[in-house]
Amino acid sequence: MEAENVLITYLIKRFKFQLNKDYVAMVKIRYIGYIASIVGTSETNIKLEGSVRVYELLPVKDRERIIALVNGKPADWSDYVNDEDTVIFMPIIGGGGISTV
Repeated sequence: MEAENVLITYLIKRFKFQLNKDYVAMVKIRYIGYIASIVGTSETNIKLEGSVRVYELLPVKDRERIIALVNGKPADWSDYVNDEDTVIFMPIIGGGGISTV
């Protein structure tokens, strides 16, 4: 829970985000797998004061290990996010090769 508060505090300070309490247009951010464990929550809703880039919503260094989806489609880290968008951050999953034995 403390990690969630740290991330939300960061987002509010950095981008003048507002937590949505009035059910107005907002960005829904979902975190899957180990990312949710690091952030401390699996979902948060934030009101933006304008467009921001995907990378601004998850300030991490190892982006090559994370997939970002915006409205269900793969997104580039430099794509813009607006209110009413849904952003999902999930780890890249690999493996599962076909055995010929």
